[in-house]
Amino acid sequence: MLRYINRGNLRGLLTFILGLLLTLLMVFELQEHGEQDQLNRLDDIAEQHAALIRLGVLHVNEEVESTAAFISDDFLEHDNNMLNALRDYQTFTRRITGDNAYVLALEWVPYVTHNRRVEFESWMRKAGFSDFHFIERGNDGAMLVASERDSYFPVYFIEPMENNEAAHGFDLGSNPVRLKAILAAMESGEATATESLRLLQAPELGNSFLYLYPVYKKSISEQGDKKIFIGITLAVLNVEMLVRNSVAALKQKKLHFSVYDVDGSQQDLLYTHGKVRGSTEPVTSKFIKVADRSWRIDFWTEDSFVSEDRKWVTLATLFAGVALSLLLGLYLNVLQGRNRTIQQRVDEQTRELRNSIQERQHAEQEVRKLNVELERRVEKRTAELATSNRELEAFCYSVSHDLRAPLRSMGGFSNILIEDYGAQIDAMGQSHLQRIAGSARQMGTLIDDLLNLSRINREAMSREKVNLTLLAGEFAELLQEQEPERQLEFTIQDDVFGYGDKHLLRLVMQNLFENAVKYSAKEDVSRIVFGVNSSANGQLYFVRDNGVGFDMDHANKIFQPFQRLHAMSEFEGTGIGLATVHRIIERHQGRIWCEAEVGQGAVFYFELGFER
Repeated sequence: MLRYINRGNLRGLLTFILGLLLTLLMVFELQEHGEQDQLNRLDDIAEQHAALIRLGVLHVNEEVESTAAFISDDFLEHDNNMLNALRDYQTFTRRITGDNAYVLALEWVPYVTHNRRVEFESWMRKAGFSDFHFIERGNDGAMLVASERDSYFPVYFIEPMENNEAAHGFDLGSNPVRLKAILAAMESGEATATESLRLLQAPELGNSFLYLYPVYKKSISEQGDKKIFIGITLAVLNVEMLVRNSVAALKQKKLHFSVYDVDGSQQDLLYTHGKVRGSTEPVTSKFIKVADRSWRIDFWTEDSFVSEDRKWVTLATLFAGVALSLLLGLYLNVLQGRNRTIQQRVDEQTRELRNSIQERQHAEQEVRKLNVELERRVEKRTAELATSNRELEAFCYSVSHDLRAPLRSMGGFSNILIEDYGAQIDAMGQSHLQRIAGSARQMGTLIDDLLNLSRINREAMSREKVNLTLLAGEFAELLQEQEPERQLEFTIQDDVFGYGDKHLLRLVMQNLFENAVKYSAKEDVSRIVFGVNSSANGQLYFVRDNGVGFDMDHANKIFQPFQRLHAMSEFEGTGIGLATVHRIIERHQGRIWCEAEVGQGAVFYFELGFER
């Protein structure tokens, strides 16, 4: 057989073997690079998931901190204000629980000493919870009236109350896990979180935890401002719901991960997404801070996570290399004299193939970098916008609270000067003091109007059939009682109904009727008419008066805050009422406008978009 293996055949055989080896080497390099690329992609996607979960935790921190800021120093000082305090708390927190599905509840937990327990229980019963007691879990798991102890941390306010009734009144100080987190927050003044626990109201949800933030009351002493601990505001969170909501937008079906609480001596498995990890699968870990605790997230994936395009490139390279090597060997056997030329072509094609693969890999890396950068910018802008909105809301409440104290002082001390030192002050001085007190009252009214205006866009709306005739009659009767010396004539059309939020529509009718009565005060008989007409868009409601009217050239200012068409000396007011009406009608997807003539009165028309 050796005689058949001449020099040309040997060259062809060697060429074929060499080409086959080169092909296998290239396939090996592609495979190795593919595994590294898989790990890189896994790490990038894992970082995206971890960043979104961090963002979800930060969002919870901001909501809990803003709720703590909302609770004022005198929030629970007087029992006759408890119902108002409860309603304000529900209104403020309803937006947070409505916008964040993973926030199961927001709770206000006051620090109650033993001698104030009866007082706190009585306040809540007056607010409508007749069976309210401080409670704790007994040894058999049943809920009992809390035992006597030096201090308590009861769940006092809770939003939403629905599905959370079991936790109302529960003394968190009776549970070691919850008490540990409360004491840590009280000592550090920072947010804390509990380890995993089962919720009283929903034990079937699995691993959950509490995110706590301390609340302090400021007091002024000889040594300066001093913070006094008054309680805890907290969010009730389920780990699975928090994680799922945070990473829902990424939709990585082949990615699996487990979340561990590693703050203690032993790691605690909180949640697993997807399949249980095998020993041979690649894994990467990320760490996030949840208040004062540390979570570790382990990510892994299956072999199918590798790009299908890369698999085809590897197979195509293998088949192309084998075929090319075989053709070159045969070609060398036929054309012995062109051995060198063919070898050069093989080398050139091999280099081109390598370059093509490298260019493709480089292009893929650039695309991944651009996608990650874009996602980070979107996350940053979204977080900045959410933070700005929350800061604006907190600022409104803080400013209103901080302004009321000096206003009360101005008004109170002015009255004290008039009452106690009136005989020592001449008439002009008393006039000045009365103007200061009046200005303080005017400023307080303005603050209330501004707060009402800011709350309009935050309050949840309902849609129901509202009897506007009944509301108009109530305000007509009330205004007649307030000004018995005036001759007021009200004409109110029967059976006028509208669709919208009853509370907000009540504000509309109140402001329009009060304006009509105020600006018709110079007439011997003030005539106010309320009714409805049909229009192309449905019902057209109107309130007409025979007052002073105004110049229609200035009609575009009438619904803007602080814009007044008459001097304060003629008609009192803050310039907020019609702006509030305008915003309420806009929230009802309707419109409002006015028609007037100087000395001939004015008529305000409005439509409700919910009726279309």
